[in-house]
Amino acid sequence: SKVAGIERYGFLILIVLLASRIARQAKNAEEGVEVVRGQTDELGGIARINDSGVRILHAARSLRKVAVGK
Repeated sequence: SKVAGIERYGFLILIVLLASRIARQAKNAEEGVEVVRGQTDELGGIARINDSGVRILHAARSLRKVAVGK
C-alpha cells in the first residue's frame, strides 16, 4: 500500500540523516584528535627535562649534605 511505501521512505530518510550526522561527528572527532596530537607532539623533550630536574635535585641534596656536614 501507499502508506507502507511512505513509511519505508521515512525510515530510509531517517537512516540517511543519522548516517550524515554520525559522519559529521566522526569528522569533528578526527579533527579534535589531530589538535590533541599536535599539542602533545610538543612535549617530546619532557623526559629529558625530567631527567635534568632529577639531576639538579640530587646535586642540591649533595650540596646540602656537604654544607651541613652529614
